Amino acid sequence: MKRLNLILVILGFLVYSMGIAQERGTIKIPDIPGYKTLKGDFHMHTVFSDGQVWPTVRVEEAYKEGLDVISITDHIENRKYFNILFSVPGSTEKPNIIPDHNMSYEMAKELAETRDIILIKGGEITRNMPPGHHNAIFLTDINPLATPEWKDAFREAKKQDAFMFWNHPGWKRQQPDTTLWWEEHTWLYDNGMMQGIEVFNGGEYYPEAHQWAIDKNLTFIANTDVHGPICLHATGEKRLRPMTLVFAKERSVEGVREALFDRRTLAFFDNKLAGNSKFMDAVFFGSISVEAVDVVDGGFQIILRNSSDIPFELSKASGNHPELEFFGKMVLPADQQTLIKVYTNNPSKFKKIDLKLMVDNLLVAPGKGLPVVLGVATGK
Repeated sequence: MKRLNLILVILGFLVYSMGIAQERGTIKIPDIPGYKTLKGDFHMHTVFSDGQVWPTVRVEEAYKEGLDVISITDHIENRKYFNILFSVPGSTEKPNIIPDHNMSYEMAKELAETRDIILIKGGEITRNMPPGHHNAIFLTDINPLATPEWKDAFREAKKQDAFMFWNHPGWKRQQPDTTLWWEEHTWLYDNGMMQGIEVFNGGEYYPEAHQWAIDKNLTFIANTDVHGPICLHATGEKRLRPMTLVFAKERSVEGVREALFDRRTLAFFDNKLAGNSKFMDAVFFGSISVEAVDVVDGGFQIILRNSSDIPFELSKASGNHPELEFFGKMVLPADQQTLIKVYTNNPSKFKKIDLKLMVDNLLVAPGKGLPVVLGVATGK
């Protein structure tokens, strides 16, 4: 056991040391009018609960991948690796140590400042369903949340003006058949102890949570819930990690806090966005530019550039001008130019063309894409 403890410590420092040489990553998602677009992950674990890396590694991962803000939310009730780290060699008894639940934050905060990563103190209230698992962030002291009665844990978080959200509401281990909203969640919601909900968690999308976020005006959240190294996290080839896009007035802890409570977020996962249409509209049009328009025989050739890291899946909507013909479906790849052909027998008739589209991977509701009108001046 002593050897295992030593190995864990050595591995943590090895990964930390390798991260020192890494350059900061960049995620190309535009700012929107009036706000900075901050990329955040508010649900992750370390060896101080049931994660497999040192707290500083979470900071290095965020730096390397281009995040702006993170919260390490170790389980309050599940201290699996903490118990191993502080076990007594040769003893079969659990360590008689009262854990400081602020420890992972304290270990990571100096490096976060050095790396210019906004680090928010948080913890995960880990209970059976109902009410299930919930994160509380912007805490001043996590320790008072370690209480036998689950309602008392939430009350303690509320005393600290925490932002609280429901984690993985459709997690099969807790809701194997149907994703339900329980009476306990109504109690939390009515008493100001649930401000947000994870629409995406790790590799899962919860359409029921998506609809609840709309109906109950909850903040849209997406997180990795990562336990191992992020490089082993299954995000898919050439895909960004799950994250919450936060539209903040300033790049600071208080800026993130104000934005989350004001519900200015989008949930990002698997090249999809979910949330308020006005924010998705701003991200889409902040990413797309018309670089050239040429009149050719039979219509127009338009070159669009998508300057973001989000590919946009487009389909033709209803209501387009009957004399304009164009694609049924297409993808605007991330950070690339795309040629679009619009056919018409009378191009000189059009000084401007409006293409009515659906952006199918920007979800305004479960299964419903964002309607947009792409206006293009033809120069005629």
